[in-house]
Amino acid sequence: MKRAEPTIRDYLNVLFRRKWLVVFSIVTAIIVSHLIILKQKPTYYSSASIEFKTGGAIQQNVLGRPVIRLESSIQTAMQIIQSKRVAKEALSILVDLSQLTQIGKDKYIKIYTPQQIEKIIAYFLIDKNLNDEERAKAIIQKSEIIRNSIYVSRDPKTNYIIITASFKDPLISSAIANSVAEAYIRVESEDRINLQQRTREFITSEIEYAANEWRLSAEQLSLFEDYVKYSNEIAKIAEERNRLINVLNNLQKNMEVEGEIPLFRTGESSIDQILNEYRSQYVSALKEFNRVNDIYTEIHPQVEKAKSNLERVKSDLYDELQVQIQLIDDRVNRTLKKETEVNKLLDDIKNKLDKESLQDPYIATAYQEFKVEKNSTLWKLLNTKLYDSQLFGDDSGVVIVDLANLGTVRGGLSKNVTYFVGLLIGLIIGIAFSFLVESLDTSIGTVEEVEDLLGIPVLGVIPRINIQDSPALVGKQEKETEKEPFSPLLVTYFEPKSIVSESYRTLRTNLQFIGFKDRYKTLTVTSSGPQEGKTTTLVNLGILMANMGYKTLIVSTNLRRPAIHKFFGFQRDPGIVNYLVGGAEWRELVLSTGINNLYFISSGPLPPNPAELLSSAKMDDFIKEAWAEYDKVLFDSPPIIPVTDACILTSKTDGVLLVYFYKRAAREAVLRSKELISNVGGNIWGVCLNYMQPEGEMGPSYYYSYHYAYYGDKDEEELAFQYYEVPKEDTTAPKIQS
Repeated sequence: MKRAEPTIRDYLNVLFRRKWLVVFSIVTAIIVSHLIILKQKPTYYSSASIEFKTGGAIQQNVLGRPVIRLESSIQTAMQIIQSKRVAKEALSILVDLSQLTQIGKDKYIKIYTPQQIEKIIAYFLIDKNLNDEERAKAIIQKSEIIRNSIYVSRDPKTNYIIITASFKDPLISSAIANSVAEAYIRVESEDRINLQQRTREFITSEIEYAANEWRLSAEQLSLFEDYVKYSNEIAKIAEERNRLINVLNNLQKNMEVEGEIPLFRTGESSIDQILNEYRSQYVSALKEFNRVNDIYTEIHPQVEKAKSNLERVKSDLYDELQVQIQLIDDRVNRTLKKETEVNKLLDDIKNKLDKESLQDPYIATAYQEFKVEKNSTLWKLLNTKLYDSQLFGDDSGVVIVDLANLGTVRGGLSKNVTYFVGLLIGLIIGIAFSFLVESLDTSIGTVEEVEDLLGIPVLGVIPRINIQDSPALVGKQEKETEKEPFSPLLVTYFEPKSIVSESYRTLRTNLQFIGFKDRYKTLTVTSSGPQEGKTTTLVNLGILMANMGYKTLIVSTNLRRPAIHKFFGFQRDPGIVNYLVGGAEWRELVLSTGINNLYFISSGPLPPNPAELLSSAKMDDFIKEAWAEYDKVLFDSPPIIPVTDACILTSKTDGVLLVYFYKRAAREAVLRSKELISNVGGNIWGVCLNYMQPEGEMGPSYYYSYHYAYYGDKDEEELAFQYYEVPKEDTTAPKIQS
């Protein structure tokens, strides 16, 4: 069931229910405000101003570029003025005004008389007889008085910082403001000198560091350059050696050639030129030999001469070839020796360098060149900064503009304002606590909450039965033990036209429109816990059913703590227990209440096993027979959560009415009750909200608008405020579970 959004009326209802909490908060706040007014004393305010010069906020970074930090510098100065250090320094000034600077001393003399100066010193003077520990505590205490008395602000149109002191004495407030201003000048000057000293020390150490880095990076750069140079030289030597080896191999191949000697192409032009000249002579001599050999015989002198010349030329060629091979071999050996020497130098360099940087020596060399340039530039810049700091220093950026005069009263809050603020605070706290208490309340306070939580309708809302407000009920209460046996809680009998009776009629009518008029006959009335009014609801509902002409039977099946017999003035014994244990017939136990159509069966003696009796077959037989003989049968039961009796009854009757006492049981208990009934197959028709406070949730006019007035000439079915439908089922026989 969709829950309506909270309205302003809902919030006002919460405040109305918690009105005493709100009233208590307001009264408490007003009392506290009154005590504050009684203890309030006049406070005097004095203000001194100092100028924060722009030059003090213009600084230079390490690279010499100007950086303006005016706003942050002023904010920092304001925090320092309120620090414990400045307060302690101000205390030392106040106990000995002779410590002031000459300019400050002249200004003090113009402001204070000698008597006033003595008063200031006497107030802040520390007793010399105190030991060291006590003296330290006294200094801290006086310093905190100064620190807690000042307020620092800034003039938004200028660079002035306003130091305002508040105190119960106008002279002391003025002295505090002036001493804090002077103390800050001293602290700022001391910090500035220390900063300059630390800056020079830092620059000096950075110069040494930069020089050392410069030297190291230069050495590293030299090593990398040598490494690159020797690496290139080794590559060239290896290339030359390989070339000479190729030349040597080619020469050796030419020596092994038989027959015609091919043209020499060793790759060495000078060697190829010499050898190819010998080859040309050999080719010419070979041609001459072939020519004369074709003309003459082998023993001819011309042939022998040509053959001798050919052998001589060939011998000269091979001799020259041997010479060139030897020369090339010597050159190869020399390159190997040189390569060994360069590799040794390269190994020495590698041992001095990082192995990772050697993976790409060209990048490492470029990086070292960058470091050399950077360190050299930094070294020159730091030397320049050191020279500037020694030559010019740094002037103070703070001066006193105005000293504080004697304090004046700025009057605090007036009495009316104090009371109003107290009233407002009390109201806010009361409202906040009201809603907090409401949110922590786990009970259910509205019809919408019940329907939203359980998903079943609220069939009736019964207000509180106030016997003292009804003369008729009061009279019946006085006569209860005399002539009238009925309980005054039978309001539908004694006050049939009251609001409470109309509420019960609305409950009855809603039950009828569910089906309790003709389709259903048996009803169990139960609750989640004890003392929630289920028995009173059942009895009044039975009276109204009897008034409608239904032959109604009320059965006291609460075998734990029966109470219905007291309503009608009967004895507890005998009752339904006597029938269940086989001692009597149930029709013999039916009593006439004296009200037309209304009959009653009491509980009988308290049994040791009520759950077993209610679960018995005789109980099933009783329900069947009563269902057949009576128009309506109403069963009382114990609370459903503590014992299982109610679960048994709800599983045997046509319907269940769950009674909830307004704001008594927690919502978890009500939800658990519904689950227990549903688990055993019980049919919950709805909920009856009992003991609803008219002045609480719904306002004084709720019940009049919720229930129609009873005039006696209207059909009672027209009195229903709302109708709820439940799923239809076969009701030709009572609901009994085997």
